[in-house]
Order: sequence, then C-alpha cells, then structure tokens
Amino acid sequence: VSDENLSIIFEGYAGKNATTMTERNLQSLFRDIVSIQKEVGQNIYVEGLKVFHASPGYREMNFLQRGVVSASISTMKTTIFTAFSIAMSFYTNLDNMKVIHRRFSPDGLLTKEIFLKS
Repeated sequence: VSDENLSIIFEGYAGKNATTMTERNLQSLFRDIVSIQKEVGQNIYVEGLKVFHASPGYREMNFLQRGVVSASISTMKTTIFTAFSIAMSFYTNLDNMKVIHRRFSPDGLLTKEIFLKS
C-alpha cells in the first residue's frame, strides 16, 4: 500500500486535518478491515460452493457421499467464520485497541508519520 493510500486511510478515520489517531479511530479501522475480510470470505465460499456443486464429480456422488461432503464443508465454514467473529470481538474491545495503539507509539500518540511507517 502506498503512502498516499495510507494517508487517505489515516485521514478517513482520524479526520482530514488530524495529526494523531485515537484508540477509537484505530478500533474503527481494524473493525472495518475484519468486516471487509469476512464479507470477501463469504463471497469466496459461496462462489466456491457453486462451482463445486456444478462439477461433474459432485453430480456423480451418491446421496451418502454428498451428505458427508456437505457436512465437511459446513464444518469448514463454521470454523472460518468463527475465526472472523473472534477477530471482530478482539477489535471491538477498547482495551485491546489501547495495547495495539501503544505498540505503534509508546508515548500514546499515533501520528500520521508513525502510521505511514508501520
């Protein structure tokens, strides 16, 4: 990601003329990132399932085989989307954001320059 794009992201969450990003700004940024990743993951899952169901291998399976494969796919989906839920709960916790914020900047000020370097 270019510095220009990172600058646009910083300004979008902290404000156009802001010099620092707060924990809440950082929380919103990470929450949006996880939401976007989850949505993309869901779209990939749905499209992959469509392709699989249209494949000759799937059509050749008997009822029992289809049931086993469907159960496996369902378990995989649950596991993946549970991970997104855990990530979302982590990034909605303000205490966790404070820890991440301090990793960016020990003095507690996440400036635009530090954001662009990280």
